[in-house]
Amino acid sequence: MYCLNLTINARASSSFFEAAPGDKYEDTCLVGIALDVRVVATGDRVKIKEECFGKLNGMKALRAPYIYMSDHSIPYNVSLASYEYMLELFWENCRY
Repeated sequence: MYCLNLTINARASSSFFEAAPGDKYEDTCLVGIALDVRVVATGDRVKIKEECFGKLNGMKALRAPYIYMSDHSIPYNVSLASYEYMLELFWENCRY
């Protein structure tokens, strides 16, 4: 099995899902999915949910193992409530 940690930079509008070939990734590729922390900083739960599910559902569709992470360090303007909400969404929906 090969492992590749391919972190996609959300701020650069990079998309692993657009770049990925049609092959299945299950047990062959590990991908770092980078959430755009600017979305989390808005505090808007609808936007945070869209950002989170957009990445999670894309990885589930590819059946690829993934690392859930931010695209950069978490800035000071991200509230604890927004950060906890993002993590809650992940833990409730990360398994497939």
